[in-house]
Amino acid sequence: GNNSSTVVTPVNAPNLVVAKSHTGNFTVGVNGVYTITVFNIGAQVTNAIVTVTDTLPAGLTFVSGSGTGWNACTAVAQVVTCVRPAANTIAANTAAPPITLTVTPTAAGTVINNVSVAGGGEPAGNNGNNTDSDSTAVFFSPVIAKAFAPASIVAGATSVLTLTISNPAGNAVSLAGVAVTDPFPAGMSVAATPAFTNTCGGTVSPGQTQGNTSLTLTGGGPVAPGASCQIQVTVTSVTIGANINTTGAVSSTNSGIGNTATATLTVTAPASPTLTKSTSPDPVGVNQLAALTFTIVKSGVVTNNDMEFIDTFPAGVVYQSTVSTAAACGGGVVFQDHLSGVLAAGDLGIRVSNIDMGTNTTCTIVINVSSATPGTYTNNNANITGLLNGLTANVNDTLTVRGTTLTKAFAPATVAIGASSNLNFTITNGTGDPGQGGLAFAETLPAGVVVASAPVAAQCSGTVTAAVNGNTITFAGGAMVLGQTNCNIVVAVKSNAAGTYNNLPANVTGLSAGMTNNATATLTVVTGVALTVNKTLLTVCDPFNFNVNPKSIPGAFVRYEITISNGAGALTSATLTTIGDALDPNLNFDADLRTGNAAACATSPPEGAAGNGFKLSCSGGTRACNTPVFFSTVAGDDAMGIVGSAITLTFGDGPAGAKALPTETGYTGGELKPGESVTIRFNTIVK
Repeated sequence: GNNSSTVVTPVNAPNLVVAKSHTGNFTVGVNGVYTITVFNIGAQVTNAIVTVTDTLPAGLTFVSGSGTGWNACTAVAQVVTCVRPAANTIAANTAAPPITLTVTPTAAGTVINNVSVAGGGEPAGNNGNNTDSDSTAVFFSPVIAKAFAPASIVAGATSVLTLTISNPAGNAVSLAGVAVTDPFPAGMSVAATPAFTNTCGGTVSPGQTQGNTSLTLTGGGPVAPGASCQIQVTVTSVTIGANINTTGAVSSTNSGIGNTATATLTVTAPASPTLTKSTSPDPVGVNQLAALTFTIVKSGVVTNNDMEFIDTFPAGVVYQSTVSTAAACGGGVVFQDHLSGVLAAGDLGIRVSNIDMGTNTTCTIVINVSSATPGTYTNNNANITGLLNGLTANVNDTLTVRGTTLTKAFAPATVAIGASSNLNFTITNGTGDPGQGGLAFAETLPAGVVVASAPVAAQCSGTVTAAVNGNTITFAGGAMVLGQTNCNIVVAVKSNAAGTYNNLPANVTGLSAGMTNNATATLTVVTGVALTVNKTLLTVCDPFNFNVNPKSIPGAFVRYEITISNGAGALTSATLTTIGDALDPNLNFDADLRTGNAAACATSPPEGAAGNGFKLSCSGGTRACNTPVFFSTVAGDDAMGIVGSAITLTFGDGPAGAKALPTETGYTGGELKPGESVTIRFNTIVK
């Protein structure tokens, strides 16, 4: 009585499906968004109210929910209800506009959010797909704090800025991709001795070099839950008063955006007018201008007139030009060289006099300096002399000059005779990638190597000159912009003789200032082709055994195959012209290239057509002879020839008749490319 059952499957009725999703991870205290979409996969439009119910797990708090055609969502405790009026139907096989559900996470962890849909006139038989769930990871955002130590300095003195980034103990993951930017207030910069440290990983740039006015961290981490890391750098400021410094928001790629941090460095005026100085940018390229800024900070109500100082630059640094003088320095400032002569480019120091400052003012004087030699140049109080009328000095400045390095390489390093190789010169910038200018060198190619083709003249922001078939290459006027790591100069060269050509640093002259010569490369020139010839024989038939274990006895047919190959490792194509084979006097040529069979030899069918005694086949390429070609020795069939017992095969384009390896698409006459082979087959008859 229980051996049958009936299932009623509704058709032509609404069939509702719900899906819920979110993007990324959620962060405690930061609103997160879910997207809820209701689909009608049935064959009929909905005809009643559709209700979505979302039960929020503990740790999520309802904020709002809305969607086009949906009433505003409401919540009772953790149960969120969203209603779509019956009039706002969902057509068959379509989706309703999605619901945007906003929540606030209150605890870290992984939460499972369940949602269901009901109504719309969906029969009970269709409600087996009316629920969905979404797993969401919730993290604490990173936390940043900052401080200056000491918190108060005299203008021009230094303080250590510390940024501390923490991962709250309740987090389930280590912070990754940590990032933050800290723009310094006006007048604050990284000091001459940065004493930079970073335990946060990633990259800090700018922020660790003298003169930087901001600090940026990217790609930091990992920072374990409950742990912290620090970035420290020594800064200075000439701005009197409260230097309020606020970072941007700290963030991580897996834990969201955190807070900002603020600290104040109080800068007081010195008791007497005080001279400080700093150089920017740092580092700087060879012979490139660096701005040397002299700053005099004066407090009090007493006016100081006719102040002066002399700065004798570190050996290797020279004056280039005066940029600006602030009005607070007075209207009659006088500039001379450090020996009180006329100031001119190339001078080894500067004397600045007739500085008149009023009460509570700051005087800034900016000049340009440069150096032709890479190195670190320290300019401190020992370089300052001639202080007059109450002026004191608190100077500790460093100028770092970076040069370049020249290397070279051939590509490819091995070529065939007459084939081109690119000689690549690479100029690599120094650490910090400063701007560079005036880059130059001259190359004399090794004997036997010449320029293959005219190079592009404009390379590496300079000019390349090289005459075709000449052996010299010159480069002049090159430059690299700030942040550029390297630049490349390419000239095609060749040699018409096989050999090994060593291109050494001694081949390079005329190097621009500060360029290190590490230019060594080797070019190997080879003959190019890798031809091999292989000959095999096979007895295919004899008058007694026919083709069953035939022997080379009188009347036997012996097949020869000659294969010519250009190896896959060859650098260039081979051009075949002729190949010859002298038959043994005891052999006659089989003009029909017979196959031999179990019944007869001399009367067996030809492999091709009667009278075609040669078969030519190709492999490894795209020639037409990949499908075998047959030849005879009659007049006009000019690929093959027999004179007495000598067989000759001519390749290329003959005057008439069939051709062996003729000119065709992608090939010149007789061309055998690397990795290709050609095989010639013919029969002989033992006398």
